[in-house]
Amino acid sequence: MTFKYLPHTADKKIHVVAKDLATAFGEAALAVYNIMVDINSIKPKEKGIFEIESESKNSLLYDFIDEIIFAIDTRGFIGCKVEHIKIDKIDDTYQLRAVFVGDNYSNYDTHGDVKAMTYNEMEIKEDNEIELTFVVDV
Repeated sequence: MTFKYLPHTADKKIHVVAKDLATAFGEAALAVYNIMVDINSIKPKEKGIFEIESESKNSLLYDFIDEIIFAIDTRGFIGCKVEHIKIDKIDDTYQLRAVFVGDNYSNYDTHGDVKAMTYNEMEIKEDNEIELTFVVDV
């Protein structure tokens, strides 16, 4: 895992370091899943497919994590592994397609809920590696 949780009052602040943007987004999603259920305990029984378009990298991260949370709330899908993730920039739009393997959230003991994604303290740094920092409301 290349994510860690940073101190934050009442919410969860997540910091991800990865070799590229797509890997960083995948790790960000796994960090969110891991807040709710230990991802190492999740059985890979089904797939969750996510397709997102946004006008910036920050809004793409926001929309992606928001969709991850929505899938848990509506379909019960919680992922444990990234099968495929790709991010493209086409004209002025960033497009993400991700496939996760996982299971139904109700099959596991939970240790918290993620209520919402926020723009609070969101940062994407791109140097030799990608660093993402963001906060989710728990």
